[in-house]
Amino acid sequence: MTLDTYSPDAVISIGRNACLFGARISAKFSVTMGDDVFVEDAAITDTDYHSISRERGAPLAESADKCAVFIDDRVSIGARSIVTKGVRIGEDTVVMPGAIVSKSLPAGCVAMGNPAKPFRQSS
Repeated sequence: MTLDTYSPDAVISIGRNACLFGARISAKFSVTMGDDVFVEDAAITDTDYHSISRERGAPLAESADKCAVFIDDRVSIGARSIVTKGVRIGEDTVVMPGAIVSKSLPAGCVAMGNPAKPFRQSS
C-alpha cells in the first residue's frame, strides 16, 4: 500500500477493517474510505496533478468540494482499477478488475468497464 499527499491540508481517511492490498492512494484534497473496504492493487486519486497546458501549472478547476473521493462501507475495488477525482462509490458496490471509475456509482451495484458503469444491482 502506498499513501501520498500533495498538499499540507490533504486528508486520507481509512475506516475500520479495510484491506488494502497493493493500493495506491493519492490525495491533494481528501480521500475517505468507509469500513470493511477491500482494495486490490488499484489506484485512487482526487487530483489530475497538473494541467494539460504547456506551463503545467496547477489545474484551475480543482477544489476540495469538486475533487474529494468517497468510498462508502463494504466496497470492493478489483485489481488494476482506477478511481478518479470527484467520485463517490456507494456502499456494497463491487468494482470489477480493470474498471476506470470516473463518475459516481450507486450503492449495491456491480460495475465494470471504461468508463465504469453498473451492469447489475446486487440483491
